[in-house]
Amino acid sequence: MIPNEYISRECQWCGAGIRRGKYCPRFCFANSRRGIPRTAETKKKIGDSTRGEWVPVKCGTCLTEFKSPVYLQNIKKDKYCSRECYRKSQPGRTSFRKGKPFPQLRGDKHHNWKGGITPERIKDTNSYRYKTWRRAVFERDNYTCQDCGRRGGKLNADHTYPWKMYPELRYDVRNGWTMCEECHLKKTVADKFLYNNYRSTPVERPFGTAAT
Repeated sequence: MIPNEYISRECQWCGAGIRRGKYCPRFCFANSRRGIPRTAETKKKIGDSTRGEWVPVKCGTCLTEFKSPVYLQNIKKDKYCSRECYRKSQPGRTSFRKGKPFPQLRGDKHHNWKGGITPERIKDTNSYRYKTWRRAVFERDNYTCQDCGRRGGKLNADHTYPWKMYPELRYDVRNGWTMCEECHLKKTVADKFLYNNYRSTPVERPFGTAAT
Protein backbone atom coordinates (compact mmCIF):
# COMPACT_ATOMS: atom_id res chain seq x y z
CA MET A 1 0.00 0.00 0.00
CA ILE A 2 1.32 3.43 -1.00
CA PRO A 3 1.54 6.07 1.78
CA ASN A 4 -0.71 9.08 1.31
CA GLU A 5 2.20 11.50 0.88
CA TYR A 6 3.34 9.63 -2.26
CA ILE A 7 -0.07 9.57 -4.01
CA SER A 8 -0.34 12.14 -6.80
CA ARG A 9 -3.20 10.83 -8.98
CA GLU A 10 -5.89 8.18 -9.37
CA CYS A 11 -5.86 5.03 -11.50
CA GLN A 12 -8.11 5.51 -14.56
CA TRP A 13 -9.49 1.98 -14.19
CA CYS A 14 -10.06 1.28 -10.46
CA GLY A 15 -9.66 4.74 -8.91
CA ALA A 16 -6.91 3.73 -6.47
CA GLY A 17 -4.17 6.21 -5.57
CA ILE A 18 -0.93 5.86 -7.59
CA ARG A 19 2.38 7.71 -7.79
CA ARG A 20 2.73 8.05 -11.57
CA GLY A 21 1.27 6.85 -14.88
CA LYS A 22 -2.37 6.22 -15.72
CA TYR A 23 -3.01 2.77 -14.24
CA CYS A 24 -2.10 0.58 -11.28
CA PRO A 25 0.79 -1.80 -11.95
CA ARG A 26 0.13 -5.06 -13.79
CA PHE A 27 -3.63 -5.69 -13.82
CA CYS A 28 -5.52 -2.45 -14.38
CA PHE A 29 -3.83 -1.64 -17.69
CA ALA A 30 -4.58 -5.15 -19.00
CA ASN A 31 -8.21 -4.84 -17.89
CA SER A 32 -8.54 -1.48 -19.59
CA ARG A 33 -7.46 -3.00 -22.93
CA ARG A 34 -10.09 -5.73 -22.96
CA GLY A 35 -12.36 -5.60 -25.98
CA ILE A 36 -10.18 -3.13 -27.92
CA PRO A 37 -9.16 -4.59 -31.34
CA ARG A 38 -5.44 -4.78 -32.12
CA THR A 39 -4.05 -2.69 -34.95
CA ALA A 40 -2.52 -4.25 -38.06
CA GLU A 41 0.95 -3.15 -36.91
CA THR A 42 0.52 -4.85 -33.52
CA LYS A 43 -0.73 -8.04 -35.19
CA LYS A 44 2.34 -8.06 -37.47
CA LYS A 45 4.69 -7.71 -34.49
CA ILE A 46 2.97 -10.58 -32.68
CA GLY A 47 3.11 -12.71 -35.82
CA ASP A 48 6.81 -12.02 -36.36
CA SER A 49 7.61 -13.02 -32.77
CA THR A 50 5.60 -16.25 -32.91
CA ARG A 51 6.97 -17.28 -36.30
CA GLY A 52 10.48 -17.04 -34.94
CA GLU A 53 11.96 -14.89 -37.71
CA TRP A 54 15.49 -13.81 -36.84
CA VAL A 55 17.72 -11.25 -38.54
CA PRO A 56 21.50 -10.62 -38.27
CA VAL A 57 22.44 -7.65 -36.09
CA LYS A 58 25.79 -6.12 -35.06
CA CYS A 59 26.48 -5.66 -31.36
CA GLY A 60 26.68 -1.99 -30.40
CA THR A 61 29.77 -2.56 -28.21
CA CYS A 62 31.99 -5.33 -29.63
CA LEU A 63 30.56 -5.26 -33.21
CA THR A 64 30.07 -9.03 -33.14
CA GLU A 65 27.27 -10.20 -35.42
CA PHE A 66 24.43 -12.08 -33.76
CA LYS A 67 20.83 -12.97 -34.59
CA SER A 68 17.88 -11.22 -33.02
CA PRO A 69 14.07 -11.60 -33.36
CA VAL A 70 12.46 -9.29 -35.91
CA TYR A 71 9.96 -7.84 -33.47
CA LEU A 72 12.72 -6.63 -31.14
CA GLN A 73 14.39 -4.80 -33.99
CA ASN A 74 11.09 -3.17 -34.97
CA ILE A 75 10.92 -1.53 -31.54
CA LYS A 76 14.67 -0.80 -31.52
CA LYS A 77 15.55 -3.27 -28.77
CA ASP A 78 18.21 -5.99 -28.44
CA LYS A 79 21.24 -3.97 -29.55
CA TYR A 80 23.85 -5.95 -27.63
CA CYS A 81 25.01 -9.57 -27.86
CA SER A 82 25.35 -10.06 -24.07
CA ARG A 83 24.75 -8.39 -20.72
CA GLU A 84 28.45 -7.70 -20.41
CA CYS A 85 28.40 -5.63 -23.61
CA TYR A 86 25.33 -3.76 -22.41
CA ARG A 87 27.07 -2.90 -19.11
CA LYS A 88 30.12 -1.65 -20.96
CA SER A 89 27.86 0.64 -22.96
CA GLN A 90 26.46 2.13 -19.72
CA PRO A 91 29.55 3.28 -17.79
CA GLY A 92 28.85 4.46 -14.26
CA ARG A 93 25.20 3.39 -14.24
CA THR A 94 25.16 -0.23 -13.14
CA SER A 95 27.58 -0.04 -10.21
CA PHE A 96 27.40 3.60 -9.10
CA ARG A 97 25.35 2.90 -5.93
CA LYS A 98 25.87 -0.85 -5.66
CA GLY A 99 26.72 -1.92 -2.11
CA LYS A 100 26.66 1.64 -0.76
CA PRO A 101 24.26 2.96 1.91
CA PHE A 102 21.43 5.23 0.79
CA PRO A 103 20.62 7.47 3.81
CA GLN A 104 17.69 9.16 2.07
CA LEU A 105 15.68 5.92 2.36
CA ARG A 106 16.97 4.47 5.63
CA GLY A 107 15.32 4.21 9.03
CA ASP A 108 12.21 6.30 9.62
CA LYS A 109 12.62 7.89 6.16
CA HIS A 110 11.59 4.64 4.43
CA HIS A 111 7.89 3.97 3.77
CA ASN A 112 8.19 0.45 5.28
CA TRP A 113 9.57 1.74 8.60
CA LYS A 114 7.96 -0.09 11.55
CA GLY A 115 9.55 1.65 14.51
CA GLY A 116 12.93 -0.14 14.59
CA ILE A 117 11.96 -3.78 15.28
CA THR A 118 14.97 -5.33 13.51
CA PRO A 119 17.40 -6.98 16.02
CA GLU A 120 20.76 -5.24 16.42
CA ARG A 121 22.72 -8.31 15.23
CA ILE A 122 20.74 -8.40 11.95
CA LYS A 123 21.33 -4.68 11.47
CA ASP A 124 25.07 -5.16 11.96
CA THR A 125 25.43 -8.15 9.61
CA ASN A 126 23.42 -6.37 6.90
CA SER A 127 25.40 -3.15 7.18
CA TYR A 128 27.83 -1.87 4.56
CA ARG A 129 30.65 -1.91 7.13
CA TYR A 130 30.16 -5.63 7.87
CA LYS A 131 29.94 -6.60 4.19
CA THR A 132 33.15 -4.67 3.48
CA TRP A 133 34.91 -6.48 6.37
CA ARG A 134 33.64 -9.86 5.14
CA ARG A 135 34.85 -9.25 1.59
CA ALA A 136 38.26 -8.13 2.86
CA VAL A 137 38.63 -11.37 4.87
CA PHE A 138 37.71 -13.50 1.83
CA GLU A 139 40.14 -11.67 -0.45
CA ARG A 140 43.00 -11.97 2.06
CA ASP A 141 42.44 -15.75 2.35
CA ASN A 142 41.94 -16.13 -1.44
CA TYR A 143 38.40 -17.49 -0.87
CA THR A 144 39.88 -20.64 0.72
CA CYS A 145 38.69 -22.35 3.91
CA GLN A 146 41.47 -22.01 6.48
CA ASP A 147 40.41 -25.25 8.20
CA CYS A 148 40.01 -27.85 5.43
CA GLY A 149 41.74 -25.99 2.57
CA ARG A 150 38.82 -26.13 0.13
CA ARG A 151 38.50 -23.12 -2.19
CA GLY A 152 35.18 -21.59 -3.20
CA GLY A 153 31.69 -22.84 -2.43
CA LYS A 154 29.61 -21.47 0.43
CA LEU A 155 32.00 -19.51 2.64
CA ASN A 156 31.59 -17.81 6.02
CA ALA A 157 33.76 -15.16 7.64
CA ASP A 158 34.32 -16.35 11.22
CA HIS A 159 35.54 -14.17 14.09
CA THR A 160 38.65 -15.41 15.90
CA TYR A 161 37.59 -13.54 19.05
CA PRO A 162 33.79 -13.94 19.32
CA TRP A 163 31.45 -11.21 18.11
CA LYS A 164 29.56 -10.95 21.40
CA MET A 165 32.54 -10.94 23.77
CA TYR A 166 34.83 -8.56 21.86
CA PRO A 167 32.73 -5.78 20.26
CA GLU A 168 35.82 -3.62 19.70
CA LEU A 169 37.29 -6.27 17.35
CA ARG A 170 34.18 -6.96 15.27
CA TYR A 171 35.38 -5.15 12.15
CA ASP A 172 39.11 -5.78 12.48
CA VAL A 173 40.19 -7.79 9.41
CA ARG A 174 42.86 -9.53 11.49
CA ASN A 175 40.09 -10.90 13.70
CA GLY A 176 38.44 -12.78 10.82
CA TRP A 177 39.25 -15.93 8.89
CA THR A 178 37.53 -17.76 6.06
CA MET A 179 35.71 -21.03 6.69
CA CYS A 180 33.47 -23.19 4.53
CA GLU A 181 29.92 -23.71 5.77
CA GLU A 182 30.59 -27.24 7.10
CA CYS A 183 33.72 -26.31 9.07
CA HIS A 184 32.07 -23.18 10.43
CA LEU A 185 29.11 -25.22 11.70
CA LYS A 186 31.44 -27.67 13.48
CA LYS A 187 33.36 -24.82 15.12
CA THR A 188 30.15 -23.09 16.22
CA VAL A 189 28.84 -26.29 17.84
CA ALA A 190 32.15 -26.86 19.63
CA ASP A 191 32.28 -23.26 20.89
CA LYS A 192 28.73 -23.45 22.25
CA PHE A 193 29.51 -26.75 23.99
CA LEU A 194 32.56 -25.26 25.73
CA TYR A 195 30.69 -22.16 26.85
CA ASN A 196 27.45 -23.87 27.98
CA ASN A 197 29.12 -26.71 29.89
CA TYR A 198 32.31 -25.15 31.24
CA ARG A 199 31.62 -21.40 30.96
CA SER A 200 34.93 -21.04 29.18
CA THR A 201 35.60 -18.87 26.17
CA PRO A 202 36.29 -20.55 22.82
CA VAL A 203 39.87 -21.40 21.96
CA GLU A 204 41.57 -18.17 20.95
CA ARG A 205 44.22 -17.87 18.27
CA PRO A 206 46.54 -15.07 17.15
CA PHE A 207 45.08 -12.71 14.57
CA GLY A 208 44.77 -14.07 11.03
CA THR A 209 45.88 -17.65 11.77
CA ALA A 210 44.07 -20.90 11.06
CA ALA A 211 43.03 -23.46 13.66
CA THR A 212 45.36 -26.34 14.40
